[in-house]
This record gives sequence, structure tokens and C-alpha cells, in this order.
Amino acid sequence: MLWKPDLTIEEMTEKDRASPSPYLSINDRGDVEVQNDHVLVSTCRMHIYNFPFDIQSCNLSFKSVIHTVKDIRLRPSDNSSEATEWSREVMRTQYEWLFINMTVTANNASDLLSQDIIVYTINMRRRSVLYIVNFILPILFFLSLDLASFLISDSGGEKLSFKVTVLLAVTVLQLILNEILPSSSNSIPLIAVYCIGIFALMMLSLMETILVMYLIEKDPRDKETVKKQSLSKDCNNQGKANIHNCHEEMHKWTHQCARIYDGAGETSSELLPVAKEVRIRLQIGLCVNSHRKGREMMDVKCNGCRDQYLSLTSLRNHFLQHTGGKLVEEYGALEEVSDELRKVEKTLTLLLRSRRDEFEPGYWTRVAQRVNKAFFIFYVTLVCLFLIVLFLKWKCNDE
Repeated sequence: MLWKPDLTIEEMTEKDRASPSPYLSINDRGDVEVQNDHVLVSTCRMHIYNFPFDIQSCNLSFKSVIHTVKDIRLRPSDNSSEATEWSREVMRTQYEWLFINMTVTANNASDLLSQDIIVYTINMRRRSVLYIVNFILPILFFLSLDLASFLISDSGGEKLSFKVTVLLAVTVLQLILNEILPSSSNSIPLIAVYCIGIFALMMLSLMETILVMYLIEKDPRDKETVKKQSLSKDCNNQGKANIHNCHEEMHKWTHQCARIYDGAGETSSELLPVAKEVRIRLQIGLCVNSHRKGREMMDVKCNGCRDQYLSLTSLRNHFLQHTGGKLVEEYGALEEVSDELRKVEKTLTLLLRSRRDEFEPGYWTRVAQRVNKAFFIFYVTLVCLFLIVLFLKWKCNDE
């Protein structure tokens, strides 16, 4: 009768399905050797932070079920190098995993009530070629397509639809990744960061395309609008010319009145109400013009300046006819009128400068082109930095 020790494997989750061997060997020293093949299903905690370039280690711990060191002492028959060589000889297929080595550790009991445990640690590397070809490279190709989409014209909707299609393709690959990765990891895998990061970059590119198309659409497309803008520009130029004419005419009139004043030596009291009327009319014109906005404001100022010029000209003729060559005008009042005209000229000049670029056709298109160019440089730089940092992290953790 032969006694067999009650050895078991701690990590085993299912009962051994292989039938025990009926053979054994006994040498001249009384040593009994029994060899049995086992088909095991064991648990192993996965560390997938570096997936698909990860290395996994699984333990097989042999110990007795009920006997302590008083009854059974366990000693490994082979060291780590011998166990590694023997495992490579008997291993026929490796499938997804590549066997690296096997280490043997003997945990001897420290007292008589404990048990000896022998631990075999199997180190394996995942074969990553298929994951690179089927997952990592396709996402890089989609990212390259997104970069190439900057060559598509922004005037139509083809660029926007193309970017949305590429973004949906990356979403499909994310669903495939969710099925591949196990859910036992505590940290986010680098491949998930890779996928989410590229998705975020492409989303940023899509938002930039929407902004550029919005800016382009702000430019007028029909001929009627362009014609109105051209007429508005002509009116602005004409108003500016009228202001200069008014200003020059007032200077001439002022100097003429000054000469008459010096020759006459006295002031006509009948002309004071007329001068006040001139000031009141100019103030009313300035008040009306200052409360207009946009193109309407520009047209009213243009017409107001023309009306003021004609009114001042008619008043001068009225002065000459009324006095019969004895025109005397208050020099200070005319200087105030001249100052008010200078203020009107400055206001119109500033307003024309601020709105000149906006009135020009194609202004927003040029702004969109500058935005697109600056974003492309920023986008390429950000993509390169993201890929370099991620692949370096993959490589460092792999080593």
C-alpha cells in the first residue's frame, strides 16, 4: 500500500480534469516518484496599464491541505533556470502569450504548526503585433486623415462632414477596445488614454472647423449686399470730402469777416441773432448725428454735413446782401463754429477708420484664414507632443 501526500494548488479554480497516472517508480534508496499531468484553470490578477505591451506574472502555489511540517516537508526538485529550460522544452503552443521564464520560490515554515509552500511564478509577455496592426495603427491613420482635412476648402460643407465621419470611426474603435480590455485594472490603461486623447484632439479640430465656417458665412455672398457696401463706402468718402470743404470755407469766411471787422471798427447788433442761429443749427445737426448707429448714422452725417455746408453758404450770402458791403461779424462766434466743425471732422474720421475694414468684402474670410493657419500649427504641435510623450511612457514602463 502506497501513501500519497494531499498536495493542492491554491490558485486553482476548477477541479483537475486529467486522469491520474497509474504508474510510479521506486529506486534502490526507497524514493518513490509519481508523475501526473494536470489541466489547471487558475486565477491571475492582470496588470493592463501597458496593454498591449504588458508583462503578466502568474503564481502556482503548492502546499498540503491538512498536514503541517511535522508530517510533510516540501522541497523544490529544480531551481529557477532548470525549471525555465524544462518548461520551454515541454511547451508546444503559446498562442497570445510568449513565455519568458519561471522562478521557483520555497517558503519554509517557521514553526511546526505551519506548512511549507513552494511557489512557481510564470512570467509571460503579450504578443502585441496584432493589436498594433488592428487598433493602434488605424487610429493613427484616422488622425492623419484629420490632419489632411485642413487642405479641404472651408467654403462648403465637405470638410465638416468628413471630420464627423472620421470622428465616428474612432468611436467605433473605442467600442472595440472596451470589449478587449479586462475590467480588473485599478488604473486607466495607456491605450485608453491614447484613444481618448486622439478623440479629444479630433473633437477640437471639428470645433475649429465650425468656427471657421461661421466666420466665412459672415461675409456677404450676394451682389446686392456688396453693392450696398460699395455705396456706403462712397458716401463715407463723400462725407469726409464735404467736411473738409466746410472747414476750408469757414476758414475763408472767418478771415474775411476779420478783415471787415478791422476795417469797420464796429459791430452790427443786427447780425448777432443770425450768428446765434448758425450756432443753434450746427448744435442740432451734431446732436442728431451723434445718436445714429451703423450705416444709417454714416448716411445721416454725410447728408447733415452737406446741409450744414449749404446753410452756411446761404447765410454768408445773406450777410453780404443784408449789410450791403458793411458786413461785421463776431470773430469769436465764428471761431466757435470752426471748432465745432473740427470736432465733427474728427468724429467722422475715427468712425470711418473703425468701420472701414468691416465694410470691405472678404474681411471675415481673411480672419478665418488666419485662425485656420494658427490653429493648424498649434494642432500639429499638440499632436506630436501627445504621441511622443505617450510612446515614451509605454517604452519606459515596458522596460
